[in-house]
Amino acid sequence: MIAVIAVVLAVCFFGWEEYYRKHWMKDISVDLHFSEPAVYAGSEVTLTETIENRKKLPVHILEIAFRVRKGVVFPDAENITESDYVYKRDVFSLLGMERIIRRYTVKAVKRGHYEIDQTGEVAYSVPGHRKYEEELNIRDDFYVYAKRTDVKGILEPVMTLLGEAESRRKLYEDPFAFAGIRDYTTSDPMKTVNWKASAKTGGLMVNTYSSVCSETVRIFLDVEDRNIRKQQPLIEESVSIAATLCEKLTRGGQEVSLYVNAPYVNHRGGVGASDGTNSFTAGAGTSVGTNSSTAGAGTSVGTNSSTAGAGASGANAAASAGTNSSAAGADASAGTDMHTAGASGTNAGAAGLNMTSTAGCTIFGSARGKRRQTAVEQYLTTDFASVRTSDFISLIRDNPPDERDMPLTVIISKNVTDDLAEAAREVSETGAGCVLIVPKKRFSDFIPKSSGSLRVIVREVLG
Repeated sequence: MIAVIAVVLAVCFFGWEEYYRKHWMKDISVDLHFSEPAVYAGSEVTLTETIENRKKLPVHILEIAFRVRKGVVFPDAENITESDYVYKRDVFSLLGMERIIRRYTVKAVKRGHYEIDQTGEVAYSVPGHRKYEEELNIRDDFYVYAKRTDVKGILEPVMTLLGEAESRRKLYEDPFAFAGIRDYTTSDPMKTVNWKASAKTGGLMVNTYSSVCSETVRIFLDVEDRNIRKQQPLIEESVSIAATLCEKLTRGGQEVSLYVNAPYVNHRGGVGASDGTNSFTAGAGTSVGTNSSTAGAGTSVGTNSSTAGAGASGANAAASAGTNSSAAGADASAGTDMHTAGASGTNAGAAGLNMTSTAGCTIFGSARGKRRQTAVEQYLTTDFASVRTSDFISLIRDNPPDERDMPLTVIISKNVTDDLAEAAREVSETGAGCVLIVPKKRFSDFIPKSSGSLRVIVREVLG
């Protein structure tokens, strides 16, 4: 009798184990998502973890594990392990037809792009306590933008030089931008005379036109750390200054361009400009060299458009002749805000960015708008210590200011040398003006002096 009971129990036990092995993962849904697509460094975001068992079979012990790149902190969470990544493990006990939602506060300590990956679930059977594992294809991400910094002391000389340049610049008139009529002077060419207006007034009148010059600001950002002892705080301050200036000036109506001596990095697929000739322009109609990009790939020669991932649609997927387009990730669609977390395309695939990456440098051409600022913010989350930088002085000299537009130039670099000071003076002598911003830990280093249209600002950085 005892033997029969033992056999029955053994059959029931192994039958249950087999049934549990086949059915425990069915109708189990797991969702992880961040509350914001982007925050500034030092801010907080909420991670919501939702586990639902949509069947009657209970799952008594269920572990959900995932990792995210180091640089964020879970202040109040448990089961955290840190190395190069932050690993988190949560344990649940689910009855049949039950949903559990947990929310965790995540503090964004360091600028960067943070993505949940390597997600998985582990279940243990009861009473056998056998372990069953299943990989989960769950990903979500968010950006931590560069920390905002006080730029009042920088904006004052910037706006002063913009005003001085406006009063000094030559007026290049646009013949298609009619501004009005005024009295003739001896210095006016006869081709500007408005004969109809002259006949009505009885005196010579001439047409006036708006200037083609515009208030534009070029920002050159040096992210090279050539010292044996790395000075990351100075690089962080430089990036913060550049990001804050771009935001403030764009909101003020100025057109801003950004030049960085580091390649474009696609945060979903590594460095985008692998051969030094990739162009990432959308909506501009022109590009230099091979103008195709794919997430993590690099280039495909001779094509004007490329996509990475699956399901790309709209303007990012089907670029017509003369328009360059690229999309990264899955289900990228035209008109997305570019920092949308999850499935939307990343940096390069949005219209009107006018961005190129060539010879190890990244250039955002003059533009305005929220979408453009978002692209700049996303790019400035790059870990520049992990990419190869190019010569900063060559970047400045290879991109002289346009004599017609006379844009103001802002140079941000902690690596101040005689050559850089001379390059800044050369820019200032064009008449548009130049502001040289030097983040420093001590003031004993070589610092050039302000003179003429060159303003030098030293920013003391602690730490």
